[in-house]
Amino acid sequence: MAREEAYCTLMGGIQELDFKKEHVPGDLVLIGDHAFPLAMNPRGQVLMAASSYGQGRIVVLGHEKHITDFPGMVEKALA
Repeated sequence: MAREEAYCTLMGGIQELDFKKEHVPGDLVLIGDHAFPLAMNPRGQVLMAASSYGQGRIVVLGHEKHITDFPGMVEKALA
């Protein structure tokens, strides 16, 4: 799956991600030819990222609270 298609699958229909909660996401570093950011802050820090990994895929979140903060995106990642 191409990065653009994977991005649209994960983020399609999501209008906004509110990172203004009290928890502070950590910086992410996801490398590789297939890695791409899903969300970045105004300073260019990656807050969510995705990539192909072997025969599967991986989605990385900067804070475990994002699992409950963004259930629509998490549901799409699991699908």
